[in-house]
Amino acid sequence: MPRILIAGGSGALGREIVAALRPTGHPIRILSRKAAPTTIDQRVEWVQADVATGSGIAQGVRDVDVIVNCVSDPFGKAYQTDVTGTRQFLQAARQAGVQHVLHISIVGIDQIPSTYYQIKREAEQVVCASGIPWTNIRIVQFHTLLDLVMQRMTAHLLPFVPLPLDWKFQLIDTSDVAAYLVPHILGTPAGRLPDLGGPEVLPMRQIARQWLDAKGDHRPLLPFQLLGRLAFKEASAGFVRENNLVPDSHYGRVTWSEYVRQRYAVGRNTASRGGTLLKENR
Repeated sequence: MPRILIAGGSGALGREIVAALRPTGHPIRILSRKAAPTTIDQRVEWVQADVATGSGIAQGVRDVDVIVNCVSDPFGKAYQTDVTGTRQFLQAARQAGVQHVLHISIVGIDQIPSTYYQIKREAEQVVCASGIPWTNIRIVQFHTLLDLVMQRMTAHLLPFVPLPLDWKFQLIDTSDVAAYLVPHILGTPAGRLPDLGGPEVLPMRQIARQWLDAKGDHRPLLPFQLLGRLAFKEASAGFVRENNLVPDSHYGRVTWSEYVRQRYAVGRNTASRGGTLLKENR
């Protein structure tokens, strides 16, 4: 039975993929920069490694048949991780005899001019040139990402919340993404898959208001434009043009309102979502 390596398996999507794959019985290995937690399920193997530095990679790819590449570092060393790191990671994987790599990318990276999206495009090219049979899928933003954005944008003490209210998002839950990916992980390399969009398109104003209501935060929303360098203005224009959406794809059952309700409902244990990877105390 093929051994599957989830690179970035401790992240938001990686955890859900591990949870979705466990019932299949396939041997699973997690590759993560983090050390293995003491509460890890003993049926899941864990290798601490860093694709950006190369540390631990050889051990991580040894005796692996399929790699799911969820590794990315948008708020840190993006190029070193997503491009240079992916290149040396897949070089080691090819030498180890890996038969299939499934790479996670982002919808709109060839239409929205931002530095990070340019890096993601180059990472796709690295995968295609790796010599390993591949599958690539571009996915819209996750609920967890907009949750993080809202946390950062409301951390200040201003009496209002500034946001790009003219943007729209087609958010998708990581649990739904994982369920979609399982047949492709267990199947044959498919090249570029159709872009994957979430179940609904929502304006930023509604996304923010539902999140704030769930948190009991009644501050008003204030529209703002991204100022400064031209690159930021161009990236903003890409979102205004809705280049981050997939009009012909509406996949998933978990809506944004359901996500925030579960995430922030009073009395719920929300420290870990969807993680059957770690044993939770409930």
